[in-house]
Amino acid sequence: MKRGTYITLPKVRIRPLPKGLRLGDRIEARPRNEDELFYPGIIVGRDYQHGCTKSEATFTVMYDDGDVESELKASSIIRFGRCIVWQGNSVIVEDGTILVNGVFRRVRLLHFKSSPGIYQSGLLMSSWSIHVPDFTLLPFEVNQAMLLGVGLYSYANNGRMPLKTCFAGLGGGAVPACLAGYISPGCTVHAIEISEEVSSASKKYFCLPGNVRIINCDAYEWLTTNESEYDLVIIDVTDAGDQFLPPEPFLDVSIIQRALKKPGSVCVMNVLSSLSTPAHVRKATRIFSECSKSSYCAHVDPNHVFFGISNEKEDLCQLDPNGLRKVIESIPLLANAVPGMLRELETRPDQIWKQVLQMNV
Repeated sequence: MKRGTYITLPKVRIRPLPKGLRLGDRIEARPRNEDELFYPGIIVGRDYQHGCTKSEATFTVMYDDGDVESELKASSIIRFGRCIVWQGNSVIVEDGTILVNGVFRRVRLLHFKSSPGIYQSGLLMSSWSIHVPDFTLLPFEVNQAMLLGVGLYSYANNGRMPLKTCFAGLGGGAVPACLAGYISPGCTVHAIEISEEVSSASKKYFCLPGNVRIINCDAYEWLTTNESEYDLVIIDVTDAGDQFLPPEPFLDVSIIQRALKKPGSVCVMNVLSSLSTPAHVRKATRIFSECSKSSYCAHVDPNHVFFGISNEKEDLCQLDPNGLRKVIESIPLLANAVPGMLRELETRPDQIWKQVLQMNV
């Protein structure tokens, strides 16, 4: 396949095949029987527990990245391979399978060749055509968490929606596409992306709406020098090797203060705390608590999504998980786009949503 070539995908039927799985089969599976995204691999083992039937066997899968997972249920395995839609010098766009709200859906994914298995963005394709995007629902819960900033802005501004939004970091553009193409079509979105190849792939294969303007420059430079005032700023940027989310320079009080200089504005930052970045969450906790008394954190393992509100009204500091859920439900289109977060806020409220000033990290 030549780089830069677009592949027209055939119509497909997606369904799980719990029976007839054999050793050596190329499949896709959901790790730990619960992850929504299916990953490609090969069946390398099959185990029958004492007293169980053949259909209740569990399987061992070796994924394409070399990881091995055992005790996978047949219901977590499908025989439907991924399709590479396009690949450039550093970026790959492919179509895969995901389980969303109990339904198998086709999802378009963007990732860097340097970090296989780490997806920058995921956009659902329509249930009636694999070539038509579905902006009404975000497939990844960490992306849903970032859009909670829309609810916080409405909460702090008497029900108004943000009219001018900045995304520092574009990826495939699923989150700005959902915001500008579905939740708030009247808003203007500036997406700051340093990679022209990522920008090109997002425009062509993720169907960004016309009210999303891509600005090709360094996101840190934009946030520290540009004088534009935004209602909502979402920082979701990683380094070239996908090791630091965000890179160290972004974890600075001045960045948050500039993002919150407009009264009533909201700043959102996606932070990943891993073995290589154990102090990231502690630093984010400190800078958000310094910049805003009305600061919150949504924990979507392994990510922490931080929120700061520029208003300092006392009632803005009292938004508990149940209150946040009511705010989201009062905005029907937002509620449709973030069902996973609504479910988590109802079933695991104390683990999902906390005020930053009350966090112990």
